[in-house]
Amino acid sequence: QRFPQFRILLQEDLSRDPLAEFASLYHSVGLGFTKPAITTIAASSSTENPEEPQLENPYETRLDSRATLESWKGRLTADEVARIRRVTEVVASAFYPDAIWSQVSSSS
Repeated sequence: QRFPQFRILLQEDLSRDPLAEFASLYHSVGLGFTKPAITTIAASSSTENPEEPQLENPYETRLDSRATLESWKGRLTADEVARIRRVTEVVASAFYPDAIWSQVSSSS
């Protein structure tokens, strides 16, 4: 509210519908959503991509964006989630309900 010129995007929204969300973002900043941009975003977020970064190429950014919505729950321990929540609470509380923080796999 204090900075109406700022646009806040949630990673989850981008992951669920990358093309629509990026099209909206491009439009909001006055950029054309070109065929090369569409192709790059589609290729980078495709369900044909791996769900997790691969050890042999940890910097590869082409991942199945929808799979990333849940993958953290099985990868992070309860202590790691608590630490992230503690560090981000001031901002995160405006966007994420309390329940999201307790959804860590019991196998973590």
